[in-house]
Amino acid sequence: MKKIKHEKLKTFLLLPVSIIFSLFVIEMFLVFFYPQNLTKYRLDPDIVSRPRANTLTVTHTLEYYTISKTNSKGLHDYEYGYNSSDYTIVMLGDSFTEGLQVNISDRFPKVLERKLLNRTPNERVINCGIGSQGTDQEYIYLKIECIKYRPNIVILNFFMGNDFAQSR
Repeated sequence: MKKIKHEKLKTFLLLPVSIIFSLFVIEMFLVFFYPQNLTKYRLDPDIVSRPRANTLTVTHTLEYYTISKTNSKGLHDYEYGYNSSDYTIVMLGDSFTEGLQVNISDRFPKVLERKLLNRTPNERVINCGIGSQGTDQEYIYLKIECIKYRPNIVILNFFMGNDFAQSR
């Protein structure tokens, strides 16, 4: 009888130990083969997370290699002051707008800015995109940060592939 109880106890303990060990092995695999750069974002009480100011991020995958820098406001864009008489367009969105997969001059807010500057010299397009954000967080970010640029136009970039799921 004692032997049966001892065997049942071993079997009962083997399951959680196996699960914990398996999770540990998976975690180590992810840490070594798919490392995450946790220094490029900081926690934010209003929108969960936002890019850190004045950081340099190198992203290297099989598909691309980019170097991205945030400005003093934490935007993945050039440095812009809040008080400007320029015609200002603010672009909100998720990782497609943020555009860390390409260099800053190739991100579509900068492409739009170049096209506009060819027509009129006093225009600026400010990239307020933050990856993994839904439209609710983007709206809050507009109210607490992007509105300070006094935009004439606000463009919300919405990706049908995942933004419905991320918006609450």
